[in-house]
Amino acid sequence: MPNARFGDLGDADKAVQRFVLESLEVTVLRPDSPPTINIDVEFSRFLVTHGVEELVATEVAEEQRSLVRRKVQEYIGRWSGQGVLTPLNFIVESDEVVVSWSHERFAELTGGDAPGREFVAVYEWLGAQTNRDFLLPCLCFLKLLGCDPIFVTDSPRDEGVDCIGIIDNGGLRSTAIFIQARSKNELISGDALLQEYAKYSALPRTEKYMKYLTALGVPKRQDGTGFLYAVLTNADFKFAAQNNATRLGVLLRSRRQLAQLLSLHTGRTTLEHLKAQLKLPNAGDLTTNFAPRLVL
Repeated sequence: MPNARFGDLGDADKAVQRFVLESLEVTVLRPDSPPTINIDVEFSRFLVTHGVEELVATEVAEEQRSLVRRKVQEYIGRWSGQGVLTPLNFIVESDEVVVSWSHERFAELTGGDAPGREFVAVYEWLGAQTNRDFLLPCLCFLKLLGCDPIFVTDSPRDEGVDCIGIIDNGGLRSTAIFIQARSKNELISGDALLQEYAKYSALPRTEKYMKYLTALGVPKRQDGTGFLYAVLTNADFKFAAQNNATRLGVLLRSRRQLAQLLSLHTGRTTLEHLKAQLKLPNAGDLTTNFAPRLVL
């Protein structure tokens, strides 16, 4: 039952979770992020913006100090758990102040490295890529993995596959990668992942599958072919989606992981230029190889 002390946020757990994702994350992951943030003060301000009286907000922030710290720590752990440098962390001497990536002494104060300004710029850009625009970072993902050729397959009845590529060189040569692009800026649920995988699992029984393989040159390969299904998003995945992905053998890549990969090899300016110059098809196209066009 909603608690009036939390305004339109519902209860303590929901209030703190929304604070972390809707306020703290937004404050940290912007080019002008402040070097230090007092999470008690910011949580209190967040409550006020959601209909809680200022004095009550101060009391609630004090009461929920431990919960706020736990949720922030879980958020930090989410970044490291996905192999990405965290953009904020607690100061060793304090449990109420976090430092952001923009702090010049981040490593000294937290004991870990911070992502750079280009990462933040690419992260912000990814969040703005919705619907078919999100296909571009997915194509870039395939390019950076060494895929050639690369095709857009997004169309009605695409069987859960929006773009495809095959790694052409190196130790994973002849690995075919099938990408499902999700760009709704919301956490991918376990059910949503199962729905996409169900479509993909039916793909080998369709005529379209052989067209995909032919376009990738699989029938002509002399070293076998491995197959990988990956779901890429400009958001993140719920715990149930992670479990289902592990059970089914699906690779997951979140917004932060894509931002890290892209920012290591290119920058926001290049990505914006590509978006302006590269004309993606309005439907699936197995005749246009995008690999040579993706100059990163």
